[in-house]
Amino acid sequence: MVNVCVECGQRVDILIKKLQHDNYALAKCGSCGKDSDKYVEYERNLKVLNVILCCIQIYRHIFYNHVQVKNRLSWCLALTMFYLILLNWHENRYEIYD
Repeated sequence: MVNVCVECGQRVDILIKKLQHDNYALAKCGSCGKDSDKYVEYERNLKVLNVILCCIQIYRHIFYNHVQVKNRLSWCLALTMFYLILLNWHENRYEIYD
């Protein structure tokens, strides 16, 4: 599995570093100096909100750093269909009232 920084897209070795006494912290990216993957700490509903808002960082998290994505092609097709339906609804919502 390839780990990438969600901010700049550069490869990183680790996403979470172990501190002493069973504490953990987000690892910093060597390229941009920001947290490598802030979405590791986010809950699922915040991740979905970021997908809806089209944040590029969440897509890097899902497709590179997320371990539980089983079938990436079906996720891509589902997200594409969702956006097409949303776009169609947005374009045609005023035609109903005319």
